[in-house]
Amino acid sequence: MTFKTFDRIAQVSLRNALWLEASYLEDLPDKHSLRKAFGLVRRAVKLGLRDARGSLAYAYDRADSVRPSRRMAVHWYRKAWRSGSSGAARNLGITMRMEGRTTSAILWFRRAIAAGDPDARFDLAKMLLEDPDRCVEAVRLLREYVARGPQEIYEVRPPGENGPRVRLDVRLEDEDFEEAKRLLQELKGSISA
Repeated sequence: MTFKTFDRIAQVSLRNALWLEASYLEDLPDKHSLRKAFGLVRRAVKLGLRDARGSLAYAYDRADSVRPSRRMAVHWYRKAWRSGSSGAARNLGITMRMEGRTTSAILWFRRAIAAGDPDARFDLAKMLLEDPDRCVEAVRLLREYVARGPQEIYEVRPPGENGPRVRLDVRLEDEDFEEAKRLLQELKGSISA
């Protein structure tokens, strides 16, 4: 084994260890743990862990561990989306919706749906229900969302940089699913699609 190969293996191990510790610390309630997790996520991103980019963006977005920065959040969400994170596209859609940028939000929700994020359908449907001309599309999205059932997707990438992405679907009961079913019942009589 060459020194270069050994160095690559060590770097991958370090990135994964940083990511694992940061994930643990983010679940702790105190600010010190959140700040430490943010530092670890930044180091993992600098070392090339693509999956950490979405977490870095989320940290700038939610501002628990660092000063809020919309510019940095959008920057890292876009980088995470380019790396294949459907959740980053959805989060960017949510950010745009909160800013009142409806057209951009719809674009990002559509990108998230195309990338496989199951909850983006519900977010987009809620936005489209506000426009009477788009109610038919909103109902279609709600039906697709309810047909799939409540779920959350965890993306796991093997240690190799170019290795295939493995997706594990975990079914969960959640409030969004119940709200989607309720919305469909309310809209059942008003729209026939």
